[in-house]
Amino acid sequence: NNVTSSMIWGCQWDRTLDWIAQTNLNEEGQPNYELLTDSSSWGNYNNGSSPKTSGFDSNWQKNHIYDLAGNVHEWTLEAYDTNARVFRGGNDDVSGSDNSASYRFSYGFPTGSGSRFGSRSTIYINLENVLSTETEENTSNYVPEPVAPTVNGAVNDTGDEVIIEME
Repeated sequence: NNVTSSMIWGCQWDRTLDWIAQTNLNEEGQPNYELLTDSSSWGNYNNGSSPKTSGFDSNWQKNHIYDLAGNVHEWTLEAYDTNARVFRGGNDDVSGSDNSASYRFSYGFPTGSGSRFGSRSTIYINLENVLSTETEENTSNYVPEPVAPTVNGAVNDTGDEVIIEME
């Protein structure tokens, strides 16, 4: 009752990218948004052979989330119009500066299918309900603090919910 899963929305993709920029600071100590517009340094780009298994190379991740940059274009639930949906990121056959992690393009179905397309799932865990259930079952007033997942995950700004990215 506390978990919902879905294909990723475009707004979730954008929020994840913002979190990556804010937690990977540039030389001036500011959020590194350049990582999002040129993701050549952390994506599977320009090899032209074929996409690799997720987690193939530890250099192809930020914040323990693999393959947001390069490898395969990823379909989202974001609509372009009634006949097209939006895919994000680049793939292994393009450059990280032209098709970066923040790249957004649309195709109509089934045109954009094939080996260089994939999708990403999200899991929403309602921690408020989980913690309140634990508190009711516990005779003490101790409520554990929400803990950020260590693999493929993020806690939102308020700490109320967790969005875990999975491939």
